[in-house]
Amino acid sequence: MDRPGGSLRRGSTRHQMEMGTAMLLAGGLAIALVVLVPPPDVILSSPQFFRADCDVQNDTRTVSATFTLTNRGVIGAAMEVDLLADGSTLTSGNLFEVPAKSSVRGTVAGLVHDCGSHTYSLRAFYPASSGF
Repeated sequence: MDRPGGSLRRGSTRHQMEMGTAMLLAGGLAIALVVLVPPPDVILSSPQFFRADCDVQNDTRTVSATFTLTNRGVIGAAMEVDLLADGSTLTSGNLFEVPAKSSVRGTVAGLVHDCGSHTYSLRAFYPASSGF
């Protein structure tokens, strides 16, 4: 209803203060959860690399790697693991879910486009979509 001064009454001041306090507490709780809950803590260990025989007709070789991802954190995480040859990516987009306080074994494989000698390695990282 219109008040004598022409303004509308939209609720009591007490109600508005209670709503403001509730919103402030909810926002504070959300921030506290983000700050206080530690992020996942995933490490890659025990990598082993395997080279197939050279395909002399195509001058290619398949290389695979096995490894362990261990999450020491209290929340689960998705990890991406790339296989590299001499620092260049052979495979990407290999996604592994690692639950909190657990380990998972993984395997990645890729094709090397020559039969020469190479140094192989793995790169593990949180995908951009994970927010970590």
